[in-house]
Amino acid sequence: MAERRGRAGDGAPVPETSHLLHLADRTAVLLRNDQPTLGQIPAIRASIRERSGTWFVPSYVDALLRLCDRDYIWLEISSGAMGDSLRRSLGMETIDTEMREFLDFSRLLCRIIDFKSEFTATHSSGVAAVGKSLASLVGFSRQECVMFEIAAYLHDLGKLAIPSEILEKRDRLTHAEWGVMRTTPTTRTRS
Repeated sequence: MAERRGRAGDGAPVPETSHLLHLADRTAVLLRNDQPTLGQIPAIRASIRERSGTWFVPSYVDALLRLCDRDYIWLEISSGAMGDSLRRSLGMETIDTEMREFLDFSRLLCRIIDFKSEFTATHSSGVAAVGKSLASLVGFSRQECVMFEIAAYLHDLGKLAIPSEILEKRDRLTHAEWGVMRTTPTTRTRS
């Protein structure tokens, strides 16, 4: 059976990196900081597996499920101390200076983005760790993995334009507040 890859609004195929980023984002969202990390893995596995073929590309789900067996990945994601490990595993010495500088800059922006809300203090770092690992597992080149990591660090950049009182609101958002949330800046390129 062919994997479902989806189409963008204009009918163009959804880029592979978008599929990976979506899976990494949803995985990171499922990991709660207020519960023991390793005890959450079975529920996260089940939730992701359940959506294989509908929300997520099955081969990417298979790669993620293989990652689930590696406790260190989950512990690094939940600790927020992934930077050094990612730098070592990426072999940063083989990446040109411009890419390294952009990666460092994206990490800085990631911290600003994540610290905007107490609920997302390590979210983008977690998305970057899961996404980079998934990209590597499915065969992306080292450079592509770094580019994917940068994209993951910046995937919630639009949150900076949302007022904190809306991001931090514990009650249900009003219709007007949802309207503000939907205005999160996006960029789009056309070929």
